[in-house]
Order: sequence, then C-alpha cells, then structure tokens
Amino acid sequence: MKKFFKILCVNFLSVALILLFFDVLIWICHNINLKERFKSEPVFYEYSKNYSLPRPYFRKLCHSVDNREEKRTPSGLSFKKPPIIVFGCSFAYGSYLEDEQTFSYKLSKLTKRPVYNEAFPGQGVQHMLYLLQNPEFYKKEEPEYCIYLYMSDHIRRLYAPTCSNFDILDGTYNLIYKEKKGKLVLDKIGNDIVSYIKMSYLSQFLIHLYLNKFYLKNEKNQRNIAKYFIESKNEAKKHWKNTKFIVIIYDKIQQGEYIKSELEKNDIKMIYMKDLTKERLSKRKYSFPDTHPKEKAWDLLTPLVVKELNL
Repeated sequence: MKKFFKILCVNFLSVALILLFFDVLIWICHNINLKERFKSEPVFYEYSKNYSLPRPYFRKLCHSVDNREEKRTPSGLSFKKPPIIVFGCSFAYGSYLEDEQTFSYKLSKLTKRPVYNEAFPGQGVQHMLYLLQNPEFYKKEEPEYCIYLYMSDHIRRLYAPTCSNFDILDGTYNLIYKEKKGKLVLDKIGNDIVSYIKMSYLSQFLIHLYLNKFYLKNEKNQRNIAKYFIESKNEAKKHWKNTKFIVIIYDKIQQGEYIKSELEKNDIKMIYMKDLTKERLSKRKYSFPDTHPKEKAWDLLTPLVVKELNL
C-alpha cells in the first residue's frame, strides 16, 4: 500500500511539474510577444503593465454598482438633454487614455449631455446585464440612450470570463449566466477553485483554443449573445420606459446579420463603425499595439456616431 501511495505521489508531482513548466513557458512567450509588439511605444508598454487603471479600481468590485471609480465626463457644461449611459469593456472604458481622451467624454462634450461611463475592462455584455438587474443602478436619472460598444472578443467572454491575478483577488470578472426557462439567470459570481485553475496561462491558452477552434464555430453559440442584449433592454424597460438601446460594433461580430435582425425585432438599433467610416481602425494611427483605441479613433468616430444617431 505504501509503495502504491509513493508511486501515486511521484506521478502526481511529475504531472504538476510538467504543467508548471508549460505554464511558465507560455508566460515567457506571452511577455516576449508583448515587448515585441509594444517596443515602438515604450511608454505605452510601461503603462500597460497595470492596464492603465488606477490601482484602487481593481479593489472595488464591479458588482457593487456605484462604489467604483468611473472615467469622468466634462464638468462645468450646461447640459440641455437627457443622459446617455455607455456600457462595454476596456475599449469603451478608455484604457490607456486620460479621461478627456475617451469616447464617453467626447460624446458628452459634443452632445451637451451627461454621459455615464459604466464600461468595465475585461468584461462583456454579461456585465451590462448584471448592472441592469440591480435595483440600485436605477438611482440615476433616466437616460435617453443606453449605448453598448461591442468588440469581437465579447462573444468568447460569455463562455470564458477573463481571469488574472487582479480578478482572483476581488472576484470582479466571474459573472456566469445560465439560461433557465427562457431567461438568463446569474449562476454564480466571485471566486471558486475553477477560477484559480483558470488563472494559469496554460489553462487560458487551452480554454481559448477550444472556444475559438470548436465551441464558437457553432452558429447557435455565436447567436446567444443576442439574448443578452435583448434581456438587458427588457430589464431596463421595467424602470426606464423611454430609454432607447443602441449596439455599436467596433470591429466585427459573428453571425452579424442574424443578430442585427433579432435586435431590430426588439427595437434595438445595431450599427457598424465600418459603415460610418472608410478608415481601417486597426491602423497604428488609431489603435495601440493590442488593438485598444487611441484618442484619434474617438476623434474620428464620435462625431460620426452623434450624426448617425442624431444625438
């Protein structure tokens, strides 16, 4: 029995060491790639290590609706129209940008409206749904528009919420929904043992490989994101009867025509940035090395969005 137990322990330790080796190897490759991509903008590389957010931001839970630090919009303006709320990820939040360089700030300045930036880095449409299911969220003045800024990775984030050492400490990114009786119900929030396993670079690599090569090839799984937009709008309508919902596609969306058709049936307007401008937003002029928008992207796009939506 002791011999069997010893063999079992040795094998377990061997497997753990092999997995640790590959995890470290992937981490090294990731960092080498990061430096190569960012070496033309060394200041950006240094800034990117903390994802450009103030540290207290990470210590405040995204599911504590109003206690986190938001990107500010212009002060001292005479607002003459109802507010706008912006949802999304780090693109909408304005990672790597100062407040006055962000989409929400420029939108507020152009429209003379208060704009609430409720985007959260690393998140997706499930974060918007969570906020809109929280009664505390409706203490704000009723907005005329809720705008969700979509980018192509959001579909993956429905099935593999982003994990990092920041997320594991405060539970911010683990918003998992399941469909029950035709409705999306929050299944769990916060951390569990699975979250710690997902934190490893090897786990993230394998999860992303599986999702991109197999799971997200399924059209039904790609189309599921439409349910999140529709349910978010339905939740908001319980409190804000006149709020209009807009989904802006920053780059691309799989099953776009189907999703657009579904959203339009539910009075949600979907527009593509590529239809508003002939410019390619992936150009270095408009994006950082990891594709996050620069200020020039918002200088180009914000007036076009205002004109398209007649804001």
